[in-house]
Amino acid sequence: ESTYDELRNSRNFETFLSYFLLTAYSEQSIDSLIANSSPLIMKFTDSNIQFGRFWNPGSPCYLFTDGNYGLSFLSGIKPKMSNISFYENQKPEGGRCDEASSPNGIYYSQVNDLPEGIDMSTSEYRRIPTPYYLRNLKKMEVNIQEGEYITTKLYFVEYKNKWVLLYKYDCDCSA
Repeated sequence: ESTYDELRNSRNFETFLSYFLLTAYSEQSIDSLIANSSPLIMKFTDSNIQFGRFWNPGSPCYLFTDGNYGLSFLSGIKPKMSNISFYENQKPEGGRCDEASSPNGIYYSQVNDLPEGIDMSTSEYRRIPTPYYLRNLKKMEVNIQEGEYITTKLYFVEYKNKWVLLYKYDCDCSA
C-alpha cells in the first residue's frame, strides 16, 4: 500500500485530516476545487455519500447538492498550512460571529448531529434533518480558526472504514 493510500485511508482522524488539509486545503482554493469537481477534492468524496455545501445567499442557511453548490462567488484565498496546532475533542471559543478567545488552529470533534438547512435539491423550503443513511455513521466536525475567526468549517463521515468529506459549511452571521 502506498503512503498516499495509508494516509488517505487512515482510520485515525487526525492523520487523515492532516493529509486532507495538506492535499486539498493548504495553498489551494477549496471553493474552486469544489466548484470544478477537481480530482484533488473528489478523492475525498464517495459516490454513495452526497456531498453538499451549506451557504446563505440571504438570511436562511441552504444546503446545496447535486453539483450546484451555490458558489456564485469563489474565494481566491489559498491558506498556507504550516506549524498549525490540532485540538482534538475541542471547539473554538467564539470565532464565528465574534472574535475567538481560543488560539488559532484546527479544532475537531465527533458530533451526533449534522447542521440543518433548507434543502435546495427539492423545490420545498423545509428544514432537513441528518439523512437517515448517515445517522449511525461516525461524524466529525472540523473548525479551522485563523486570525481570531473560523475561516472554514467541514464535516466528515466514516464510511466503509474510510473518512469521506460530507459538507462544507459556509453560512455566515448575516441576517
